[in-house]
Amino acid sequence: MDDPGTLIYVAFLVISLIAGWVRNKKKNAEQAANSTEQEPSEAFSKQDIANARIKQLNAEKDAQERLRELISKPIVESKISRKRSLSKELKSRDRVQNIEEIEEEEVSFDARKAFIYSEIFNAPYI
Repeated sequence: MDDPGTLIYVAFLVISLIAGWVRNKKKNAEQAANSTEQEPSEAFSKQDIANARIKQLNAEKDAQERLRELISKPIVESKISRKRSLSKELKSRDRVQNIEEIEEEEVSFDARKAFIYSEIFNAPYI
């Protein structure tokens, strides 16, 4: 303990521990004061809770009425059926185009080139 560096280190360590303890004590006191100021039972009255529940029930009823209106409209059903038929037509067109492209590729098949490439890829010295 003759080294002054060690003494300074120990003094710094003790001071930092005391400062941390004091800060924690102040923070706990502030939190205790805040928690006693506003308790959950005092924050909302029974009347406020009842009003909020009534508003929520009214909102649910309005949403259900809107849903019933949307379901009962035939316009929505006709749009859905049109979309389905259009998607089926587009899929069938894509299939026909893909088949035509494959047939065009098969027509352009060259036996000479195929033989040359097969010899290159299957070379005996590789």
